[in-house]
Amino acid sequence: GRVWGISLGCFGPRYNAEEVLLKTGLADMSALGGTLRKVQSTPKGYEANFLGMNQEMAGLACRRLEARRIDCDVIGPPS
Repeated sequence: GRVWGISLGCFGPRYNAEEVLLKTGLADMSALGGTLRKVQSTPKGYEANFLGMNQEMAGLACRRLEARRIDCDVIGPPS
């Protein structure tokens, strides 16, 4: 079910990743309102993710964000 999400990219400081999640979530509450905001530490920096969607919801949310010129990638369940 709801093991899909979207990534908004990696950021240097954790604060920047959290800020992007907050601003993006407020900008599109209808697509992202019921999702979990998560900042994940990676070797490249802090990845800003919205999680808890099915595949269709994640694709729709990402397309809506891209229409607003916000880069994102659909992320699937862990392999």
